[in-house]
Amino acid sequence: MTPPIDRRQALRTSAGALLVAGLATVGTATTASAAPVRPKSADYPEIPNVPGMNGDPRSNEFWYVFDQELWYHRTPEVIAANEKLGEVLGEDPEVAIIQAYLAHRSAGTYPSGFRTLVTPLKEALTVLSDAQWSVIDRYYPHTDLAGLIKAFADFGQGVLYDPRLSEGQRSHTMNGNPPVGFHAWHCYLRSMQLLGIDSRRWAVIDPLIGLSWEIQSIVKPKPDVIYPPLDAKVLRRLTAKWLSRSPGECDTAFETFPYPQGVS
Repeated sequence: MTPPIDRRQALRTSAGALLVAGLATVGTATTASAAPVRPKSADYPEIPNVPGMNGDPRSNEFWYVFDQELWYHRTPEVIAANEKLGEVLGEDPEVAIIQAYLAHRSAGTYPSGFRTLVTPLKEALTVLSDAQWSVIDRYYPHTDLAGLIKAFADFGQGVLYDPRLSEGQRSHTMNGNPPVGFHAWHCYLRSMQLLGIDSRRWAVIDPLIGLSWEIQSIVKPKPDVIYPPLDAKVLRRLTAKWLSRSPGECDTAFETFPYPQGVS
């Protein structure tokens, strides 16, 4: 899931009242057009009716299109950007960037040393940032935080099942056991921020990546298996914890590998 990653002081100023309303939607069946803090329904694209789909239709469609455009049907520009990651970071760029991030954090050379490493990737990371935000803005316009909270919470729980995908990949979750893609996504995202690429916008998304990581680490969903939602109180507690974290606190949390602190 989520290739090219292999499948917030800004947060705190952008969340505010949205956090309260967003928490109210977690663990519920509220639709995108009904949520009180979301843009008017006319801002959203139509969601197709897919027989056999399980889970929130907008969450499902968002992750389906995200995968299609970021991996399965990439533009030549996105393909070239991924190739550039390999040229600079090595044959397995996701593992390499996680290792580099953790090494710089441990050595006390973060962020300056890490920024130096990723500076040659600025053009490629800009392309990948634009491609990701193209999908996010399409399905959650105006950085619809309540909708994004639900999408990322759903993603980690194993509640999203999409029969359009190949057998063994029909659950919208992060690939791998453990799902190291969350760490890679955080590292790429932080690289973008350090290079001034959509920095404030990615500050909103980073805690949501952490939220999804912790949820999936708890549930440990298996491919193509539909799981029941986590208890609503648990979801609200995890959401509140992650959305209250600053960028520095998110960095510290992602120093724990492969699962969040307290999860095994």
